[in-house]
Amino acid sequence: GQPPEPPLFLEDAKFDEHSGAPLNDAARAILEGKGLTSSGDVGTNDSLAEVQLAEVAEGTWKFVMVELHGASSKRVVRSYAGLKYHPQNYERLMQQVRPLGLSGAVVG
Repeated sequence: GQPPEPPLFLEDAKFDEHSGAPLNDAARAILEGKGLTSSGDVGTNDSLAEVQLAEVAEGTWKFVMVELHGASSKRVVRSYAGLKYHPQNYERLMQQVRPLGLSGAVVG
């Protein structure tokens, strides 16, 4: 058989600066949701309460507004240092909140 494919890392994802189109496998995996854990059971209001409204890295970085869904919904803003593209910020947030049973969608 063929050797297993190497893991894809969030920080390796590359997107076109103008169109936002994915430029490599890591970027396509984020947009296609491949290799990600499922959103699990619907979260509770307590799950949403654990998530801060805004976490913005110091400096000049891309940010994303995401509507999180559990028993109710909540819009949050995230910006992480070192991530150059909006989908990377979305995926980093989702890696943090999926274990809480929350799902999310980019709204801005």
